[in-house]
Amino acid sequence: MKLTNQNNLPDVFVRAIQKNEQPPTALSDVIRVSDLIAPPQIVQLNRENYENIEEDVTSKLWQLYGTLMHLLLEQASEPNSSDILEQTYRVEFEKMTVTGTPDIISGDVLSDYKNTSVYAIKTMLQEEKVKDEWLWQTNVYRYLYECDSTDIINTIKVIAIARDWRQGEYDRMKGDGYPERVTVFDVPVLPLKEVEEYIINRIEMHYNERNSIKHYDCTAEETWEKPIIYAVKKAGVKRAIKLYENLEDAQEHYKTLADSVNSKKGEAYLIEERPATYPRCESYCRVAPFCPQFKKTQKTEV
Repeated sequence: MKLTNQNNLPDVFVRAIQKNEQPPTALSDVIRVSDLIAPPQIVQLNRENYENIEEDVTSKLWQLYGTLMHLLLEQASEPNSSDILEQTYRVEFEKMTVTGTPDIISGDVLSDYKNTSVYAIKTMLQEEKVKDEWLWQTNVYRYLYECDSTDIINTIKVIAIARDWRQGEYDRMKGDGYPERVTVFDVPVLPLKEVEEYIINRIEMHYNERNSIKHYDCTAEETWEKPIIYAVKKAGVKRAIKLYENLEDAQEHYKTLADSVNSKKGEAYLIEERPATYPRCESYCRVAPFCPQFKKTQKTEV
C-alpha cells in the first residue's frame, strides 16, 4: 500500500500507521474473520491491488484509536487475571482456515471494542440491534473459541466508543437520542449450527471469488446505495417541492401542479432525476479505483 502524507503530519504518525497496517494474508487458504464477513469482491480486489492502493495518513488516523484502546486495556489487566486478551483462534474447514482474534474473553463473556460514529450508535439504539457485521463477527469469534476450548460463551457484548462525540451536542440533544460517549450493546448469542452454516456459506463465496469460479458484485446494502430520486420542482428554483423514489408518483404530483391555477399564471414545474449514489464506494472504499462495478456507476463525459 502506498501511504501519502498530504498534510505533512509528523513522521511518528506515518510510522504508527505503517506498523498498524494489516496487509492481506498471502495464504490462499486462510481468511480472517474481518474478511470473512466483508464483501468478497472488496476482499479480493484488496488482495490483487494492495501494492497499488493509495491512502493518506489523515484518513487512517481513526484506526489508531482502536489500537490505543487495546493497549490501554492490556495495561490495565490484572497480572493474575484469567481474562484472555487478543488471542488468535484458528479453525480448519474444507476449503479455508478461518482465524479470528476477539478483544477480550472474561469468564463466559466475550467483548469486542468498536470505535464508531455517533450516527451509527444512535441508529443502532433506535433499531435496538447492532450492525449485522458486528453480530456475525462476534458470533464467529465465539464459534472459533468454543472449537478450541471446553468453556462456553454465554454472553457477547460490543462496547461502542463514539469517536466524534461532542459534549455540547450531547447537552443539547440527549433527549433526542444523542448517545453517551460509550454504549454497551448486548449481542444475540446465535445457535452454533447457524453460525457454522454462515461460516461455510461465506467461505464458499470467498473461495469462489478468490479462484475466479464465481463473481459476486457488492449488493445495494454493501454499497450503501441511495436509489434514484425524482424531485418535483418549480422551474428556476433549486429546492424541491417533494422527493419521490417512484417516478409514477412524481409524475402524478407534477400533473396536479401543472393543471393548477398557478401554472396558468405562468409558473412552470419539472421533474428532476437525481441519480443513485453509492456512499461507501465513493468515499469509504479504498479499492473503488480498481472496481469494475463502481466504474459502471460513474457517468463519463463525451
